[in-house]
Amino acid sequence: MRCLRPTKSTSYPAFCKARHDLLTLWSVTKSLITDTMARFMGAKVQSFLLKHRESQEIVYICTMKTNFNLKAYNSFGFDAVAKQFAEINAISELQTLIKSGTLQSQNILILSGGNNILFQNEVFDGIVVYINTKGIEILREDGNDVVVRAQAGEDWPDFVRFCVSKGWHGVENLAHIPGKVGAAPVQNIGAYGMELKDSFSQCEAIELSTGESKVFSKEECHFGYRESVFKNELKGKFVITSVDFLLKKE
Repeated sequence: MRCLRPTKSTSYPAFCKARHDLLTLWSVTKSLITDTMARFMGAKVQSFLLKHRESQEIVYICTMKTNFNLKAYNSFGFDAVAKQFAEINAISELQTLIKSGTLQSQNILILSGGNNILFQNEVFDGIVVYINTKGIEILREDGNDVVVRAQAGEDWPDFVRFCVSKGWHGVENLAHIPGKVGAAPVQNIGAYGMELKDSFSQCEAIELSTGESKVFSKEECHFGYRESVFKNELKGKFVITSVDFLLKKE
């Protein structure tokens, strides 16, 4: 890529904007090259380069796939097709997608592990947002307690195995429940006398109408038997992006 330098006739702010736009275009180009093979698998790929609806700044959102087959994304293996499919690998991608206005006036399906979903039609006429954020980190250790944060796209059984391997207790009875971390609080998953709420500390979620982040305490989640606020009052309004767990070492 040719190096850009400001000239006497170009102001520095204008130069910075031109450089930003060029780098954004380059990012899109690289993404298109990376996803070219998807064209040979029945999915049309296009990168979204849109203007932020408020600032009018040109931003790269994510790679969007059209007519995308969801067979590998639901446990029933139904051969459903999404009119549009966006894979989210970072919280910032989700926020940018929301703030771009792309989700407005569309049917939206937030897809996690795809274990409790049954597609009734061959084509989902809308946009499927697949949450695939990864990462597990220790936030705090205090005596016998350890607080662990897992991103929403982490596989739940893998997360449980990770905790058990560290000798941490609190989620071990939930080991074989399929799905992802982000969906676990929605259902308040449970097994063998243990529920997610027993080790839940808090979760962070993104509001779909604004893209703003909010932290929910255990009390605010209104947990019940296979219930939470995300299945009732806030259904379809927030997307959980990470969950914090309070676990025990002994």
